[in-house]
Amino acid sequence: MTDSIKFKFLEGSVMNNKLTSQVISLKMQRAGWILAFFALLSCGVIYVSVPLAAIAITLSFLSRGEVKTLTKANIWVLCMSITAIVLSTVLTIFMFAFVINQYGSVDAFMNEFETLYYNRFGVEL
Repeated sequence: MTDSIKFKFLEGSVMNNKLTSQVISLKMQRAGWILAFFALLSCGVIYVSVPLAAIAITLSFLSRGEVKTLTKANIWVLCMSITAIVLSTVLTIFMFAFVINQYGSVDAFMNEFETLYYNRFGVEL
């Protein structure tokens, strides 16, 4: 092979690698969008929302590739994910505060729930 053919072959290989990495970055960015969206939807369930948001944040940083700065789409994914984490945490704290305010303690709430469940279904927990 001549040098010019080798160079063109290597140049094409580099271009294909760059295109492949851009496609992979775009797919990771889309996956981050989807996970961030579902994290916001499920913010009432902290055990679902926080892991989804954490994975979306990770994908957002990974999808930037070799670029030093984040794109606007990645910044939106970060904002949505952080919002989901904060909202999940606030809702969980609010629910525990509500239970403690209404029933005095979590144990009293659980006893009340067991009584209600037994009266309704006739099954002890």
